Amino acid sequence: PHRFSYKDLYKATKGFKKNDILGRGGFGKVYKDVLPSSNIHIAVKRISHDSKQGMRNFMVESATIGRFRHSN
Repeated sequence: PHRFSYKDLYKATKGFKKNDILGRGGFGKVYKDVLPSSNIHIAVKRISHDSKQGMRNFMVESATIGRFRHSN
């Protein structure tokens, strides 16, 4: 799986702008945008400090999502 730096994701989401929010979940908000370097559409989940779910759950979810291969 590809890893992105926080700086890359911050740039891609234009600073996590409110009008780019795709949804909200137990971990925090999900933002949508496009990576400027490759024109790839992305969804970025940003963990909230007051998340109701633990870091272990987030890591499990991240690992699961990282194994998906989708044509879109």
